[in-house]
Order: sequence, then C-alpha cells, then structure tokens
Amino acid sequence: MAMKILVSTDKFKGTLSAAEAGEAIARGLRRSNRSTEVRLHPLADGGDGTLECFLAGGAARIECRVHDPLMRPVQASYALLPDGLTACIEMAKASGLVLLRKEELNPLRTTSLGTGELIRDAISRGVRHVLLGIGGSATNDGGAGMMAALGARFLDKAGDDMFPCGGSLSRMAEVDERNLLPELQATTFTALCDVTNPFYGEHGAARVYAPQKGASEDDVRVLDAGLQHLASWILRTKGIDLQRVPGAGAGGGLAGGAVAWLGAKLRSGIDTVMEQTHYDRALQWADIVVTGEGKVDSQSVSGKVVAGVLRRVSQAGKRAIIICGDAEPGITWPDVPIYSMVSFAGSARSLSRPAECLEDVAASVALPG
Repeated sequence: MAMKILVSTDKFKGTLSAAEAGEAIARGLRRSNRSTEVRLHPLADGGDGTLECFLAGGAARIECRVHDPLMRPVQASYALLPDGLTACIEMAKASGLVLLRKEELNPLRTTSLGTGELIRDAISRGVRHVLLGIGGSATNDGGAGMMAALGARFLDKAGDDMFPCGGSLSRMAEVDERNLLPELQATTFTALCDVTNPFYGEHGAARVYAPQKGASEDDVRVLDAGLQHLASWILRTKGIDLQRVPGAGAGGGLAGGAVAWLGAKLRSGIDTVMEQTHYDRALQWADIVVTGEGKVDSQSVSGKVVAGVLRRVSQAGKRAIIICGDAEPGITWPDVPIYSMVSFAGSARSLSRPAECLEDVAASVALPG
C-alpha cells in the first residue's frame, strides 16, 4: 500500500509561497519514492499568504480597486469562500508593507482605508462573515482608516472632517457613525491574530512594530500618543478598554479598532485557517505530515503554522517531518526530524534556486517505515 503524505507548509518568506513550497516538496517526495501518494494543504497563520491558502482550497478570487496605504489606486483581491457568505480579507493586500518602496514607509501618513474598501465590497456581495487576516501592515491608525471606508466620519475639535491616519489621531475629537454601512449590524468579524501586544504603551503597536514600518523615535511617540487618545475615546464612548484586549495592537492597532467598532473576535490565525479549510479531514487521510517554513526558530514553537500542525498531528497520533529553509540551533521537537535547506545546500543555493533546492531536500528525506 502506498504511503500517504500530507504536505502542509507555511510560506518560505521572501522566496516561495506556501503552495509553491508544497509543490516543490511533493516533487521531491515523488522522485525518491514513486509509490508515495502526496496531497497538498498549504497553510498560513493569518498573515501574508492567508488569502492564497483559501484560494488553494477552492475559494473564488475577487478583484477590487481600492486605495493603497498612501491613498493611491491599487488592484487588490480577497477570497470568497464556497458558501458565498464568508470572505477572507488579508489586510496586507490593500494596506501592506509590500505595496510601498522603502523610501515611502511612513506610518504617520499611511492608512488602512483600503482594507475597509475590501470589506465594503465583500459586504455588497452578500458576505456576512469576514475573516480578517492581520499581518504585514504598513499602518498605525488603529483601524480608523478602515472605518472611514465603512462610513465613519472623523471630526476634529472644530467639528471639521479630518483624514484619520497615524499622525492625525491625536487631533480627533469625535467620530460620527450615523452613516456606517447598515449591513455591518448583520456581519460578524473574526480577526486572525497570533500576537498578544496591547493597543499602546511599551509593548504596543507603535513601540514594537512602527519602527519596521519606517517610524523614527519621535514618530513612535506621536503614534503611541495617537493610539492612547483613540483608546480613551473608545473607552469613554463604548465602554471597551482596548488595553485589556490581548492582541489589540496587531496590524497597527487595526485589531483593536475591529474589536471596538465591528465587534470582532480575535482568534488564533492558524487554528482558524485549519478549521475553515477542514484540515482535520485532510489529516485523517495521511500517514505522515510534512510541514515547514522559511526559518524554524523560537517563534515557530508558539502559535505559528509549524507548531499548529505538530499539535494536530500529535493529537491524531500521526508522524511528522519538518522541512525548512533554515533552523535555529537548539530548536527540536520530540520524534520530529528537521531537514534544513541551508544545512543541505548552503545559503547561496537556498536563496538563488529555492524551489529546486527544496525539491532536492525532500528527495533526500528518510521516510519512516
């Protein structure tokens, strides 16, 4: 009887998508053992690559013209799941770092408005549950831009309209919500979030993540003050203390904004993706599971794709193998062998010919008997 192998990797960041990595591994496994039956089930943890996982699972790609983080027109997409009522919207597609050149990074100016435009389009098509992938954002506006796209008006102390972005939040005096999309009342939101950062403060959105989005030390102080100001308004008007919501700082605070305005529930990204793509059903079929990502390190152990897969594999009493780009010294899982592209072929070949190298590593794997 042929050995059944399920390949469930995350993306190999900067080189291969989860689907591309899975295909390369499958080619290598089949090359070394022609009797092996291989199925692919790419995964993500709610960040970059989440949309592609749903598309690989049969969701429809919906194209939409929206605004990028600097308010320029951009073509973005989201996934409409087969039930026609659920959409997966990846924040990075409209409001992500990948849309900006290095010299354009400026979280004082960037906005999450494009993410709101994707949500608005999905709702117009009858979607009533939104899976919101939060990761890779270029913004620090607490989700205010998103809400502007959904009908909220942000007003300054003079009662004049203001454009909400990271650098202007401290000037906000009021939010007029009378023109919010009425369909929002009948729409539920799940924000896919695997971090626990608070909305503001020492470990909050601005201080932890804004520097990698282009913020200087002075910018960080402005951004953090803006989020504090927004959080105070939300506490005063809605009775929600975002500082008590673990993960509210994700996505430049968009997670917190989604909780406050949209009633979003923050959930583990990998667990939600597994549930929505029926991962346990795929796992039942397999004898062995191959998982992996670009680098297996201390973050992989807590909440990422590899940890999520290995947890499910252990619960199902199956066997697993990790194939990765590189592995941090000392990272191990009991009874789970780790194969590294860097160890196999060196850094240069791993980066210059990643698919070919990953296929060769997979072909060298010693499958359990």
